Amino acid sequence: MRSDVYHRSHGVDLTRSPGTNLFARHQAEQRRQQLTQVTAALQTLPASAETLEQLCALSPQDAQRALCKHPGYKTHCNLESIETMLQVFHRALADLDVAVCAFPPLGPPDARGDRECLEAKVSVRVNKEFFAAVSASQALVDYSRRVRELLPENFDQTGQSRPVRAFAKAPHG
Repeated sequence: MRSDVYHRSHGVDLTRSPGTNLFARHQAEQRRQQLTQVTAALQTLPASAETLEQLCALSPQDAQRALCKHPGYKTHCNLESIETMLQVFHRALADLDVAVCAFPPLGPPDARGDRECLEAKVSVRVNKEFFAAVSASQALVDYSRRVRELLPENFDQTGQSRPVRAFAKAPHG
């Protein structure tokens, strides 16, 4: 019989013993303090090498909790969504190309009935693939707008804030 089973069967709970409970509480408090410290340090941009080392020392769950509080986390998630939707869009375009290429050649006049039946089926497929490509492009636009809303007001397409760009263009003596 295992000792923990023996102790439970005799009314002794090792997880509730004073020494074990105190140690577990101490570890939990240390872990919470480390998480709080790293989360606060991640608010300073850019993160220092020391902060990144502390982040890597956390458990995967705590590291995820800390990263969720980072100022760029929402933007990062939206950028991942854009990348995923861009892959979907490229796939939809490739599928549309395959569907369009499936249209039958004109062929002889006596095969017109068969060709029209096949064209109707292909047309439905092309419409479906066209709808998928348009939907994916609309989602890309929506995700892009979400990222744009998260950027500071003075941020432009060059990747610099307007005051920095103005300073960079100004003549310096």
